[in-house]
Amino acid sequence: MSKRPTIKGKGADLFLGETERIKKKIPSLRKGKITFYLSPSLIEKLDKIWLTLRRENKKISKSDIITKGLDNILEDFEKKGPESEISKYLIR
Repeated sequence: MSKRPTIKGKGADLFLGETERIKKKIPSLRKGKITFYLSPSLIEKLDKIWLTLRRENKKISKSDIITKGLDNILEDFEKKGPESEISKYLIR
């Protein structure tokens, strides 16, 4: 009678498959964690936007909102440099 194949050491590969395991090891596909301190009024505004958007799509996170906002600011800075909104705001 032959032994059944061992699953020892397979971990999540049993469920996710080889491609998912490879994706998790590629740093560019993983999100990083970072902490920022925000004013109470900014947190309140973020919460309002988040709740409004979640009525349409339950999967929207606060991280999604912050990522899009930061992406817009960085793109504007790359295009305009010292004339960008963030430069004008921070360098008065």
